[in-house]
Amino acid sequence: MKKFTVEWYGINLPRITHVIKADAENDAHEKAMEQYRYPEYPDMYVWVDEEEYKQFYNTHYDPDYIVPKKSKESRPGQPAGTDGSVGWYENLGEKSLSDRDILIAQLHELRTIKRCVVCTILIVIVIPIVFGVITSA
Repeated sequence: MKKFTVEWYGINLPRITHVIKADAENDAHEKAMEQYRYPEYPDMYVWVDEEEYKQFYNTHYDPDYIVPKKSKESRPGQPAGTDGSVGWYENLGEKSLSDRDILIAQLHELRTIKRCVVCTILIVIVIPIVFGVITSA
């Protein structure tokens, strides 16, 4: 048995590739049709080697098939940015985080805010008072 790379191809669709063990290209096509169903792809390529392939029609192809859209889940409990900025929670994509990971990210943001507040207090209040005491003495 030989390994064949079977590739489903469609315009404006990402290619899907599987490796099939078969005796010949036709056998690889038949095994791929039994194992996988991609109704949105009209054509298949069975690669004989790195440069040569044979094209087959995908028997599962349905021209009326509509590719389901991936919907973004809303994440209740995570604030939406009102100023248009992107926070850590918007960079997650399709990943889901545990409560612990979310808490750590929020604590990191709070540490940054704390540093800003402390620096502001130092610059606006403490330093002028110290200079005032030094210059009055």
